[in-house]
Amino acid sequence: MQIELDKDFKRALSELPDREKDKLVLKLVRRDYKLAKRLHYELMGDFSREDLQHEFKESILSSFKRIKAYKYKPGYLSMVLRGLSGEISSYKFTTKDKYGEAMMNLFLLNKTFEYFSDEINEFARTDKGNKLAVYIVNKTFNLRIAIHKLDRDLFIDFKEDLLTLGNHFGNNHGIMNTCIFHGFDPNWLMRQEVPEDIEQIQKDLRKQGYLK
Repeated sequence: MQIELDKDFKRALSELPDREKDKLVLKLVRRDYKLAKRLHYELMGDFSREDLQHEFKESILSSFKRIKAYKYKPGYLSMVLRGLSGEISSYKFTTKDKYGEAMMNLFLLNKTFEYFSDEINEFARTDKGNKLAVYIVNKTFNLRIAIHKLDRDLFIDFKEDLLTLGNHFGNNHGIMNTCIFHGFDPNWLMRQEVPEDIEQIQKDLRKQGYLK
């Protein structure tokens, strides 16, 4: 159950003695690892955004090498990608860094194709392979929306890696067919201008049963 933080509740909290507030905070952080990490980041400052991004990139490489060492399965790659995406969400919660979040998602997608483009294409017609392809396309849709929402002057920072991702899409028939069926235009990766209502386009597609 989610409790609404209305004015009366906030006032009641502000009126608590400092000692009681400290006890409440300690109870919360013991039960919520994400909150504890965020408070540690904000209060202690003994690790940086760059430290977290480096750990994330190392996590990608070790995960993908592990998959390569065994027989590839699209369902397993899907599970790993969701786990890595969860790490990005944790990074965003900890740092509130939307720019870094977008960069990390773009890095993850490009590395996915560097390691598994042939496998993604080969298995695209299977049930689990199709679900993986849809997940990748939807994740890319989310990424393009996120970059669109950032300051326009920041696009140059993403341009080269977006072009790389666009080329990965263009060279992968399975992904291209998924894009066509689910309404994502790969050209949005190749240029700065996208429809102003790109977020609404995605919402409408999902209401119609696509991108799922």
